[in-house]
Order: sequence, then structure tokens, then C-alpha cells
Amino acid sequence: MRTQLNAPYSGTGLTGSFVTYEQGYEYSSSSSSVTGYDSMVVVATVNGSGGSTVNQMYQDENGTYRAGQGIGSTSTTTFDTSNPGRAAITVSGSTDTMIAYYFNTGSAFQLDFNASQGYLATGWTEPQSGTFTDAAVAGNYLFGQLPRPEPTSNGNVGEITLSNSGNLTGGITTAGEGDFTYDQSMSGTYNWDTTTPGTGSFLFGSGSKGMSCIVISSTKDACVINGDSGPSVIIMQQ
Repeated sequence: MRTQLNAPYSGTGLTGSFVTYEQGYEYSSSSSSVTGYDSMVVVATVNGSGGSTVNQMYQDENGTYRAGQGIGSTSTTTFDTSNPGRAAITVSGSTDTMIAYYFNTGSAFQLDFNASQGYLATGWTEPQSGTFTDAAVAGNYLFGQLPRPEPTSNGNVGEITLSNSGNLTGGITTAGEGDFTYDQSMSGTYNWDTTTPGTGSFLFGSGSKGMSCIVISSTKDACVINGDSGPSVIIMQQ
């Protein structure tokens, strides 16, 4: 729950870059069962009149990792004048529908669904700020995981230190069905995604290994775990 600030809301208040991160699942209406899971992190530019364009997207769908799939796609945000802060987001050329509830300028809770395709996700949108350099993101982060909504899914929390020279160290605590492990050490490197420079996108490892992240601010990042059969979103915050 958040206190709603800065009403009234309108598309003219949305300018610049925004990061959306969400966790969801696919379902079959015929069998009334969940058929798969998805996680996604997106950064988009909003033009101040309700339109937005995706600059980078990282997605994990049932263990299949994709980078950049939605780059260039556009959407339109229309605010409901009868319900302050509520907006409908229509993706161009798609039946995909999203509902956002803004609680501050540029910050919203988001419901993403496409009933005909059998898809439902929830997430958050936040304004993006800061500069995208090793020195700017360096620091000590705590992180937590938004695991898939499934009983046997593992959850992870821990601590990561990002250096100003592209290195990372830390520890991770994992819990799941019949499993709990404290402080497993981790180390490695991170690199900025050169395919979309200037978007705040950076990578731990590559391809189906590691994580893909987008900077929200100099103290907060949103990531997806690459190629994880239990797709999930990781939030890192100083």
C-alpha cells in the first residue's frame, strides 16, 4: 500500500525514461491450470502525451531467455478522469492490455493481462534516473527475489557488492521446499549491454547464465535471472 501523491494525474506528467518489472504466469482456460511462468524487465521512453517506446527488454519464459525482443514497440497510456491515478495502457498492434494505478509521478502498480492469450502478470513502474557508469552503480546492495507463484519455487535473498571496475562479490541465501542454505558465496563480473547503450542495461554473465538488469536509480536495479526454469525478478537496492 502506498499513499497516493501528486493528483491529478495525466499523460503530460509522464516524460523521460521508466523501468517496468513484472512477474506473471500463463494459464489455460480450457483446463483451468497454470501452463508456464514469465518474468520481465523493461525500460521505455515516455513522450509527455501518453505515448511510450521500449528501449530494452529482458524476459525469461519457462527457462527460455530473450533479450531485446520488444525493442521499438509502442504503447499509449490513457488516464481515467473518474478514478485518479488509474490508467489503461494499450500496446500498439496487440490485444495486450495493462492497467496501472499511479501513486506518485511516474510510479505505479501495474496489472498486465491478455485474456485471449492466457497471460497475467503484476508489477511496478518507476522513473529511471542517474548516469550509467561503473562508478555510478558501485556500492553494496541487498537483494530480494520475486519468485514465481508456485509452491516448489525457490526464493533467494542476499548481498552483492558492485565495484567501480566491473567486478561483483557477495553471498546468497536460498530457501525452497525442503531446502535452506545460508550465505553461499558468489563472484563474477558485470558489463553494460552495448547493444542498447545509454539505457542503463547491464549483464551478469551472458546468455542463459547470470542475470540481466536495468538501472532504476543509482541505488536500485531490477533484474531477471537468465534461463531459469522458475522465472523470477530480482530487486537490488542499496
